[in-house]
Amino acid sequence: MRFLVDSSLPRSAAALLRRMGHEAVDVRDLMACTFSSPSTSPPCTPAKPFPYQYGTFLLPSRSGFYSNYYGGLRLRAFYGSSSFPGKVDVMVGQDEFVTGGVLHHPVLAVGANLPIGSVVRVFGAAYVALAKSQTLPSLILTPPSSSVNVSSGNVVIQQIQPVSQDYFRIGIGVDIKEVFKAIGSALSKGSSSTAKE
Repeated sequence: MRFLVDSSLPRSAAALLRRMGHEAVDVRDLMACTFSSPSTSPPCTPAKPFPYQYGTFLLPSRSGFYSNYYGGLRLRAFYGSSSFPGKVDVMVGQDEFVTGGVLHHPVLAVGANLPIGSVVRVFGAAYVALAKSQTLPSLILTPPSSSVNVSSGNVVIQQIQPVSQDYFRIGIGVDIKEVFKAIGSALSKGSSSTAKE
């Protein structure tokens, strides 16, 4: 079989596969050869000639939701003219959506839902993995000049895992009930003033 060993595996994996009789090339060797200077002496070559001309990358198919669990504190306070309290949540847990599809590393979640007046609410949250940030090498791909059959022998199919990524969300909400109440109050005042005239 033919294997393309990606950067998430140790370099010894390619050597082990070759000892077992398989063709294996480490993607880091290919990238080093791609970006090496033409004047490099001796010239840079992979451990074995790379048998593929094209590559395609596939994300795994997931049938269920991303799992998560959190525990923490919620602070609530009434202020202004709003009849609903403002809320601030500070939680720690684990979240598959943040850590690449697996429950790995603690995740800090901070969220808030705050009223502005009696109609508008501002909300937001940030989800941050409590782990050392990683900078991974980029792989720049050139699209083929013509259509390529994925099942042909010169195409390597590489499955990739979801990327671990912090994220945040922010938004503005409107209390429709309060909007309709304000509109009804304005209409009733307008009709009463018209009746007095």
